[in-house]
Amino acid sequence: MEKKFITNHDFQTLIISILISYVGDTLFDLFIVWKVTFESDSIMNAAYMIGGSLAFRGILALVVGIMIDRFDKKKLMIAANSVSGVIIFLFWCFYGFAIQHISLCIFFILLNDICNTVFASAYTTYAAERFEKTIFIKFQSTVTMFARTIYIVGSAVTGWMITWFSGSGMFLIDTASFFTCAFLISRLCDPDRHAERSSNSKALMISFIKDIKISYRSIFQSSLIRSMVIIMFLLNLAYGFVPNILPIMFSVQSESSITLGLIKSMMAVGEIIGLIIVNQFGHYVSRLFKLAMLVCGACMLCIPISSLFLVGFIFLIYGMFDSLTQPLFSYVITTIDADNRGKILGGIDTLILMSPSIGIAIGTHFLTMSDTNGFLYLSGIFFTALLFLLLNKNLNHIRLMENADRK
Repeated sequence: MEKKFITNHDFQTLIISILISYVGDTLFDLFIVWKVTFESDSIMNAAYMIGGSLAFRGILALVVGIMIDRFDKKKLMIAANSVSGVIIFLFWCFYGFAIQHISLCIFFILLNDICNTVFASAYTTYAAERFEKTIFIKFQSTVTMFARTIYIVGSAVTGWMITWFSGSGMFLIDTASFFTCAFLISRLCDPDRHAERSSNSKALMISFIKDIKISYRSIFQSSLIRSMVIIMFLLNLAYGFVPNILPIMFSVQSESSITLGLIKSMMAVGEIIGLIIVNQFGHYVSRLFKLAMLVCGACMLCIPISSLFLVGFIFLIYGMFDSLTQPLFSYVITTIDADNRGKILGGIDTLILMSPSIGIAIGTHFLTMSDTNGFLYLSGIFFTALLFLLLNKNLNHIRLMENADRK
């Protein structure tokens, strides 16, 4: 009965609450970035907001990854979404003033990032503890599939909503989504077991420092993990810029928020197509990565000489081949010590999430000089990553056994 109850109640309730939260995040991110950039007529403001958000999430990743097991996951999820609702409501109250002061916008965005990071870690660990292994795998795949669908539809719909809805209407929908999510999570069953917590603050700090040491010692001692971190740091110079800044740039140039939603939707559709390819040919780990770098670099060279109609198609191709990099990163993750995987992944995230902010700053600087310089910079990142892989003995010839991969 307990297994059936979890499957029918907790499984469905948790998925619905997560997807509602995704709806709120999609609306909030696209609406705020578009409004601030369009009204200030400065692409740099988008760079400041997105770059600051990505860097902050990188700093949070390790801390949240280590500390999440010390607290009740259900209470953390409720608190994270409730606080997000309050943050969006306060943003709504100060919207007229904040839209003229980029630093206040960044402040509200960073506060919301804390809640998002805590919620994501909490629901993942809650599900892993609460569901059987097969149910958890189904949970992860279901969330991913619906999340990408929400992003595709949400990106397109948000473009229309920005045009026809008032700012108050957008904030109201966004605020309601987070409080609805918190209410649904409150209906979940409480875990049977709670993590033991130490009341000794000194012991907690010693344990925290020990976990950090374990994380970074493992990263720097493994040549395979070290190579992945280097190549991910390099690629994130583009990964922060391409999906976040380029759609904003084209939408501002066309003076239409619909362009923003269209480009983001095309990339997301391409990603889904790419994931289908990965399911069939994912065992060709290194070959897929090399092909992805070659095509993504070529896409960046083609964009400045293409019409706006073709730009949308190029972003679809970019999203499709960008997804082909997933097997390499997944392969490296499977080689990490299972007992310390959470800590190590948190450390990796902290290192590589510093890169997007740097890439956004450099890329925006080049684009303000000329479009040609900006896209040469982006294509250079992908071609450099391809060269790095070709010269790296740890990453260049990875191929899994096909039969084992499909078990």
